[in-house]
Amino acid sequence: MNANELRPTVDELAAALRRYDKLRFDEVQSRELGPPATEDELARLSRVLGFFLPPSWRAFLSMHNGWQNFRGTAKILSTADYELAWVRQRVKDWEDLLDGQINPFGDGRKPILLGTDESSFLVVDPTTVRPDGEMSFIMYDYLEEERRFPDFASYLRHHLSTMRALISREDGTPAN
Repeated sequence: MNANELRPTVDELAAALRRYDKLRFDEVQSRELGPPATEDELARLSRVLGFFLPPSWRAFLSMHNGWQNFRGTAKILSTADYELAWVRQRVKDWEDLLDGQINPFGDGRKPILLGTDESSFLVVDPTTVRPDGEMSFIMYDYLEEERRFPDFASYLRHHLSTMRALISREDGTPAN
């Protein structure tokens, strides 16, 4: 997966989020896409995480280094976010809530989508690496696994489909 293959999905999703905001809130929310990550930033993130970035996620970051308020106030983390105190604290807070349950951040899983007060988050699971370098991305609601995606592009396409359905519900047009 490269950026050219992912670009249409990202562009359609950004447009759908703007359309939904306008329909639902009568204004467009601040959902800033980051600038492209540099090769140095991508390499540094790979070192910080301890594994090679899956191609679909790497392609996204090479186009947009993060996405503010992607899902509510949760953001798709930028390469620099992994070293911020709030990210480390938020992961620790979730782990503290576990009380012996399965840890969504165990086995080297790292957050991809995270917010300071959101109940949903997305992680990448490096134990699921396939020959093509892709890994599973897992969506959690609170501490319950909600859904698995074979790659980051699949997660984005799913979110686009969800946004299309919400837009359809708001404006009464059939979802495409």
